[in-house]
Amino acid sequence: MAMRIQTDSFTESGGAAALSAGSRSYGFGATTLGVKGELPLSATIPLVLKSTLGRRHVFGDVTPNADLAFASAPGTPFTVEGAPIARDSLVTEAGIVWNISANATAGLFYSGDIGGGTYDNVIKGKLEIAF
Repeated sequence: MAMRIQTDSFTESGGAAALSAGSRSYGFGATTLGVKGELPLSATIPLVLKSTLGRRHVFGDVTPNADLAFASAPGTPFTVEGAPIARDSLVTEAGIVWNISANATAGLFYSGDIGGGTYDNVIKGKLEIAF
């Protein structure tokens, strides 16, 4: 996976607290090594258990930042940094899929990303209909 983020320059209006910033770009890539599996519950019950467990490594710019300046002091810029992306993390997903028919499935999943002091937990549902 690779991501490149580009922001345009801007200048706010509205007094001394107005901000300005130049354009900025940064990018990062990620690799994941792990295992993925699925297990049908039985031949008569149309439910399938799915799971993924892996280790993700991110390389490149992992801390987004912006160089800003107040309109009242354009020669005195400062940098604002966003929350960094963990360089190494454990990624997991577990869920169950119901094969409703040959053209429709529904699923419920948990996804997690744990590493570098950060935790990302998601529960998501999915409905797919093919026609």
